Amino acid sequence: MNFVPAPGFADPVMDATAMFRAVLAAMAHPGRVVDLPVATQAPLPLGGGLGALLLALADRETPLWLAPDMASADVTAWIGFHAGASVIQDRGQAVFALADKAEALLPLDAFSVGMPEYPDRSATLIVKVASLGEGTGLLLRGPGIAETARLEVGGVPKIFWQARDELSPLYPLGIDLILCAGAKIAALPRTTMVEI
Repeated sequence: MNFVPAPGFADPVMDATAMFRAVLAAMAHPGRVVDLPVATQAPLPLGGGLGALLLALADRETPLWLAPDMASADVTAWIGFHAGASVIQDRGQAVFALADKAEALLPLDAFSVGMPEYPDRSATLIVKVASLGEGTGLLLRGPGIAETARLEVGGVPKIFWQARDELSPLYPLGIDLILCAGAKIAALPRTTMVEI
């Protein structure tokens, strides 16, 4: 039986560009909830929003680690076909990591935090969350935030935020985080301080 992938982007160049701009907007304004301009028909548990993120960010040069719940044969084949990204087992070699639940990413220090000469050679973690909302929840401070911001993140346990906080002394090394709830994303770069 031949593998027939679900569709990716309708217009690969324009859709990827629009998605990349949405990710940049989220990274530049930590805690801001950004609507995704494009969705895909990626197989579950990946889904349209996460699928679009991967197609915009991942390629043949960006090894991808998938949490066990995400690593179905259909998802792996879809990613390989549309993005060309290789799915790897070694967290430390991943440029991107994708999880259906934040706790599946623990321990966070198993991912690359970069090197002093190349802090940008770190992992970006992409997490599927139950919901995202502004104005309540986590208290955020740092670059890209005027004074403080608040971000409500549904379904992420306190232990995950504590593990993220433990990496802060490593700055400028660290990990960047993209949260995805359906067709919405928010980003927390390593520069963002989070208070529960």
